[in-house]
Amino acid sequence: MLAREHIGELRQAMAAAETVAVSLAQGGEVYPAGVRDAAGRLVSHLDAQAQTLDALMERIPEPKL
Repeated sequence: MLAREHIGELRQAMAAAETVAVSLAQGGEVYPAGVRDAAGRLVSHLDAQAQTLDALMERIPEPKL
């Protein structure tokens, strides 16, 4: 059960990081082009990894109380 909670915390942190990365990637001239590009790549990577974690979580049996 603790593992599920810990993985959930990781997913929340990834979602928060993705939100910030999207803002940077779409920030226009406010951010340097290299920062926007890196943030855009990070968004894609975080999304893919989040989907992987979600799929793995579906395979873990629910804890029995």
